[in-house]
Amino acid sequence: LSIVEAVIADHNHAWETGNEYHYLIKSRTLTGLDGLAEQYSGIFMRGKFTIQVKLSDTLQAVVSEMQYASVNEILSDISDEITNHEFRKLSISGKSFEIKLKRGIIRDMLIDQNVPTWEVNLLKSIVSQLQIDTEGENAIASRSTMVPNDNQSFSEFKVMEDSVGGKCEVLYSISSVKGDNLSISLPHLHKDAQQFIITKTKNYSRCEQRVAYHSGIISKMNWKPGSNDGFLSRSSSNNIIISGNLKRFTIQSSMMTNQMLINSNKFNNTYSGAVYSGMNLTLDRMNRISNPMPVSNNLMSTGNLVYTYNNPFSSQRKPRRPNVSQSSLAQSSENSNSNNSSEENYNEDDNFKSADQDYFQPKPKLNEAPESPLLPYFIGYKGMSILNSEENYTRIAIRLIGRTLIHDDYPTEHFSPEQMNDRYINALERFTILVRLIRTMNVEQIAEIDNEVPKMYNTINSFTESDFNLTHQNVWSAFSCAVANAGTGPALITIKNWIKSGKLEGIQAAQIISKIPKSALAPTTEYVAAFFQLITDEKVTKQRFLNTTASLSFAELARYTQSNKLSIYYPVYSFGRMVPKHDIELLETYIPYMTTQLRKAIEEGDSHRIQTYIMALGNFGHPKILSVFEPYLEGTIPISKFQRLMMVISLSKLTESYPRVVRSVALRIYLNLKEAYELRCVAVHIIMKTNPSLIILQRIAEFTNQDQDRHVNSVVKTSIKSLINLEQSEWKDLAEKARIASKLLNPNISEDNYSQSIFMQTKIASLNIAQTNSFQIIGSDDTNTPKGAFIDILQSYGGLNLPLTKMAYAVSSIEELKQKWLDILLGKRLWMSQNQTRKEWMIETIVKKLGIEPENAEQLEGNFFVDSVFSLGFYPFDNHTLEEFTNNMCVLDKTQVVTFDDKVYPLTLGKCWHVMMAPYPKRDSNNPEKILVYPYDIRAIVMAREMDDGTKQVWIILGYEEIHLRKLDDRLQVSIVGGEEYDSHFSSHKSYGQTDLYAIYQKNGIIVMHSLQYNIHIVYDGERILLLVHDKYLYTVRGLCGNYDMQSNNDFVTPKNCILTKPEEFAATYALTYREDCEGPALQNKLKAEQSTCISRSYIPGDVISEREKRRCNYH
Repeated sequence: LSIVEAVIADHNHAWETGNEYHYLIKSRTLTGLDGLAEQYSGIFMRGKFTIQVKLSDTLQAVVSEMQYASVNEILSDISDEITNHEFRKLSISGKSFEIKLKRGIIRDMLIDQNVPTWEVNLLKSIVSQLQIDTEGENAIASRSTMVPNDNQSFSEFKVMEDSVGGKCEVLYSISSVKGDNLSISLPHLHKDAQQFIITKTKNYSRCEQRVAYHSGIISKMNWKPGSNDGFLSRSSSNNIIISGNLKRFTIQSSMMTNQMLINSNKFNNTYSGAVYSGMNLTLDRMNRISNPMPVSNNLMSTGNLVYTYNNPFSSQRKPRRPNVSQSSLAQSSENSNSNNSSEENYNEDDNFKSADQDYFQPKPKLNEAPESPLLPYFIGYKGMSILNSEENYTRIAIRLIGRTLIHDDYPTEHFSPEQMNDRYINALERFTILVRLIRTMNVEQIAEIDNEVPKMYNTINSFTESDFNLTHQNVWSAFSCAVANAGTGPALITIKNWIKSGKLEGIQAAQIISKIPKSALAPTTEYVAAFFQLITDEKVTKQRFLNTTASLSFAELARYTQSNKLSIYYPVYSFGRMVPKHDIELLETYIPYMTTQLRKAIEEGDSHRIQTYIMALGNFGHPKILSVFEPYLEGTIPISKFQRLMMVISLSKLTESYPRVVRSVALRIYLNLKEAYELRCVAVHIIMKTNPSLIILQRIAEFTNQDQDRHVNSVVKTSIKSLINLEQSEWKDLAEKARIASKLLNPNISEDNYSQSIFMQTKIASLNIAQTNSFQIIGSDDTNTPKGAFIDILQSYGGLNLPLTKMAYAVSSIEELKQKWLDILLGKRLWMSQNQTRKEWMIETIVKKLGIEPENAEQLEGNFFVDSVFSLGFYPFDNHTLEEFTNNMCVLDKTQVVTFDDKVYPLTLGKCWHVMMAPYPKRDSNNPEKILVYPYDIRAIVMAREMDDGTKQVWIILGYEEIHLRKLDDRLQVSIVGGEEYDSHFSSHKSYGQTDLYAIYQKNGIIVMHSLQYNIHIVYDGERILLLVHDKYLYTVRGLCGNYDMQSNNDFVTPKNCILTKPEEFAATYALTYREDCEGPALQNKLKAEQSTCISRSYIPGDVISEREKRRCNYH
């Protein structure tokens, strides 16, 4: 009996001690567009695989004679045999390695530590074909399990099994056949012997160890990239033929097929991208060991058969602990799936049961590039980062910037549309390459590029001053944008340094910082903390625009990394959780900080900050914010109605992760008939986005028969009616519920001029695009213009959902906003006839006699909001914000002027052109004799003169374009042909000239001219002129409007840089007295100005050291 047991032990399942097995390897990987063409490209490999059985639990193996050939062929079938290809030798180490077994199952591979990672993974892919569990050693308990037995002709069970593609659930199907029934010919198979066909089908949707790299995936939260379903899917199966019985057998053949698909079959006439791979191992011969393989004394465990991630910056592999744990999924695999929300149906992914799995890539340090696996620039040089090559990639990055923005910067007016399109595509390709290069770099390498970039265009002598300035701005914008899109720790440190040094500020800094959460590759705890430190720095909190965007962007990053129970936005299957599951910073630091800032802003009445921190708290998308908003929403702490409205709007992020929680809150707001209709309308929209149950929808629909608010009822009706028409699979359930609930709606609901909530769907089959839009409009109670509009755009390309695009505006009162603008633009003077004023006085008298009291007025508040895949922008405003526009405004009234710096002085123009604003020349600091060229975007002059009838005429020069405005016989007229041909037949929105240069409109007796290129806006009513300019005109202009340097005491500076004291003399110095048509007081006043005392603008030193102090210096 002991002899029999020894013999059985020596033949451990597939491997008999002392035997040597020789297998032939054939492998192929092909890519193509499935359904479009039969053209495939890829690689073939072939070689030999030899195994020597040293002990019952140890195999010694070597792969030899590996060859490869490139393939680019038309194949009617992906499995077609391809001949006549030139095979080349594949350079591998050829070192032997060990395979460790336990009860016949492969548990570990020990490979010489000098073997590169790419070769280790090649060996794992070959050995994976021999992983067989014939006895259900790791079978998962299930009602359908059929445990293998030699007496059964068929068995089926599931195991958790590792192979190069991951440690995933595998379905085994084992059937007994006779050799002559096999469809393939095997050289060493006895037809009369018992054979078994083993079919293995891998379920990539259930894995303990998933091999994948992804970033920016925003689909449903419980979808796993690289799973069996979804937009990106993969499937794998093995057909293995063994001879013998299930305990002692020989593997005759193992054939694996794997396919990865981009399932873009949203419409029938589209195609899918596909990657097909396959590997065949066929037993060539089997004999006793005659020449034992040498055993390396430098072996290192690789953990298991799963693909090993590379270290891009080192050729040394880190040791892996062998994975010998039993399946952690010893549970029924027949659990039914549910369509409930992620919070209700969330199953913790098995990849993350351990906080620090050995197979994950190490978390990147903040000042180092992440060790991103599988990406071309991280494995492109001998399995490592391309930075390990001899190329100087910082110089390459600099050349990319130069080729993109400098050397292509020549006139394009003679280019065809096709040539222009090619130039744009080339520029985008170079920019993409630049971003990918920066992702591989550390802080010092990025800094080297930063230091070298300015030197490129400093050496180009052909640039004019304006070309130089434009190129400098373009290069800097492109480089800073590339760094922002890199999304690494070194990129974040670089941006932080730019902001702290003042190199990056204002709106541009806001645009750059808004890209951080959207482009971050591996936002670890250290990364998030560094970003938080940045947004709380005074350099950020004190900067307008930047302080707003920074808070919202940080909250977005925190939501992706911490709020979601499992975020798939970042490469969590490569690095593990970006932030530990039980990290407390969100609840103990980040949300409390925003809460404190909100409270302070409310105490100080700062609407800008109040709106900012409301939106930032909402962007966290965490239920904790409900307790923050509670006292304000319930009225315990009084705030404005608009601020309460913003709190409800900000709850929309909760619909993504916690729909049940936010639905309950929104429903209570909707059912409160005493609540403001604006809040109730938004609450209805939020409810619809949470996929409410049929009972809730029916309750809301029926409630329209009791509710008297027309705005709220209109929102309920339009939302339910529009949901019925949605046909996409993810909306079908809600659409059916809406169809049933719609029968309970009040049939007499009017929608005209009231609030609405509409869901729409658009399909473009030719482009494989499906788009779902949701529109919400909050109607006004004092005008037909909505006081709020919110647009959500969800685009799906063949089933891949792009990040949601949001656009919105909201204002407390449209009518108050319009009136505020009029007050600012017209100096709080009503533009109406005297008779009309008297009538209004009579009305006011009657109202006063009746004792009609006004309601309490609330502060004007509002905001604009844009959020896309690229960036985020939030622009809050209030009445004080609008008043700030007067800081860059000049007004020429009937009898006086208000300068940019708020100096007011009397003026009579006369019939002579006076310059209101013109750029003044500056000298080159390196060559004082040289006058610098005016920047192209401030080449603007505005002039005015007064006619005999008291009207004023305006002459505007923008570059080479001239515009003339005048009033003749109570008609406002415009000319764009040198002041000769005037047009007085305006429509309400008629525009003139080039749309990219300027536009002119007339409405309600006012002409408005604006130029986005020159950032100038002019309002003209025939007698008064309002000039509004951008901050770029600071310290660059002269004229009647002053020198715009934030100081009013030096506004009377003349063209000769003297400061005069008399306004009429100062104004005359800017009169075009050389023109023959000049008449009026300017002629005499200019002569007086020339004789007046010139007060120099230069600084005048004072007597600071007295005679007494000088005498003290002589004392010893």
